[in-house]
Amino acid sequence: MSKTLTESLDHLLDLVDLECTNAQGDMFFDPEHMERLKVETDYLEERLNITPFQCIILAKAIQTAERNCNMRKIGHDLGMSYLQTLSHAADFNALRDKGYFFITRDKQIHIPSGALDALMNNRPVEKPKLDGLSSKALLRRIGIIMRQLSMEQKEDRGALEEMDRLIMANKKTGYGKACYKYFYGMQVSDTERYLFYILSHLYVNREMTSFESEDLDSYVSEAATLEVLKDRFEDGSLELVSRGVLAPADRDGMIARGTYSFKDNIIKEFFSELKTSGLHTIQLTDSKDKPRKELFYNPAEGAQVEKLASLIDPDHLGNIFESMKAKGLRTGFTCLFYGAPGTGKTETVYQLARRTGRKILQADVAQLRNCYIGETEKNVRRLFMDYRTANVEEEFTPILLFNEADAILGTRMEGASRAVDRMENSVQNILLQELEDFSGILIATTNLTGNLDPAFERRFLYKIRFDKPGLEPRSMIWRSQFPFLTEKEAQALASAFDFSGGQIENVLRKSTVDAILSGRKEGYEQLRQYCLEETVNNKDRNKIGF
Repeated sequence: MSKTLTESLDHLLDLVDLECTNAQGDMFFDPEHMERLKVETDYLEERLNITPFQCIILAKAIQTAERNCNMRKIGHDLGMSYLQTLSHAADFNALRDKGYFFITRDKQIHIPSGALDALMNNRPVEKPKLDGLSSKALLRRIGIIMRQLSMEQKEDRGALEEMDRLIMANKKTGYGKACYKYFYGMQVSDTERYLFYILSHLYVNREMTSFESEDLDSYVSEAATLEVLKDRFEDGSLELVSRGVLAPADRDGMIARGTYSFKDNIIKEFFSELKTSGLHTIQLTDSKDKPRKELFYNPAEGAQVEKLASLIDPDHLGNIFESMKAKGLRTGFTCLFYGAPGTGKTETVYQLARRTGRKILQADVAQLRNCYIGETEKNVRRLFMDYRTANVEEEFTPILLFNEADAILGTRMEGASRAVDRMENSVQNILLQELEDFSGILIATTNLTGNLDPAFERRFLYKIRFDKPGLEPRSMIWRSQFPFLTEKEAQALASAFDFSGGQIENVLRKSTVDAILSGRKEGYEQLRQYCLEETVNNKDRNKIGF
């Protein structure tokens, strides 16, 4: 008897060639031959927990893995007709289910590297356990099944059965419990339960927030099933819609035919547990990571900032939204911070978020833009879909920040003929509709308001103008940045130099760097020199605008 699994499998093939070849030299396998192979098959059966004939199939599959390996080929090598081979389909499927090989949709057989590694290390393949998984691990396992489907290593029915077993074994998880409630308690059809698993994978593992019928192409192998699902996508007859799991996606304020998203309550019920396990659908900036910074405002803008801070305070916002809902108003605070550069617009957003315990989803305008037709519009829609998802997942309503939004809030062009101009108008129309329907907290900052389209201006509920600080707040900024200054010195610098907070911060940076390089202590006269340099640097600077 051989001492290792690979030696035993190799010896088994030698015995098959020896014992199952007739006088003419042709292979002729017969069940009666099994007794002659018993020494090796008994050992393999005990070690691998498979039947004697399955041992022969596995050995043949490994031997021919580098060639065109399929059921027909293995049967032919054993001297069986194709019909005889098909009668052993259960044996092939058993080896597939135990993880010894994949059977693709076109019946090709592939040996996974994990199975070969196990046999080379003289141990059987160990199937991952079904139970004891978290929601995160459960959806990761579903993702693996989906990848196997996309690589044609599984068929629909087998994949559905495997995912059902995972759900039944993990009913205590948030995702498993919700699946059991919706799809077993309500008797949803196999086809639409399979669809939900696909959409869950796309939502969690591919970060997609809306779905079209084309998204199913890689995961549904049965042509008839795929056709049924695509028809239901187009005519809106999906069971998942009638049962309140999916809703038609909104595009430009209109229902997008054949496109669906998970409803907010479904996201919360099925996927909220993922947040606590470290798997976020949307990546947000945690305001706690931003350092606390004292800001000084002119009286008018300071009062407006304080009012906004009070409105979005967690103790107030929920009641305000409920009152707005009761009056049929949309529950959205859309704010525009505008004014000169360096006046604290962006920093005010960070400090408001920090003060109210909110996270920030920051829109990178440069990343939203794409040179390919239609891609920028998709990116903008995706951003707002991501925000809606984050709004459901987070305990406190996050802030959607459009920083330096000048480039996308400009005036729309009448009679645009160039493709780039038409794209700009299309993007702005999407933004206008999203602002009209917005629910949550959105803040846009801009240095330029002369080019602001009136339609955008109307859609901002709160508009706060940030002017350069007056003498008193400017003096307070000098004292906060340079505590060694006397009140008289701070007032002297504030009177002599009409700086914004950003310019005073530039002086602080320059002073810090020089102190590190020279070891020189900061002083009033040195700061005054830095201010003169800052003035010279800005005196002849070309203005940037549109």
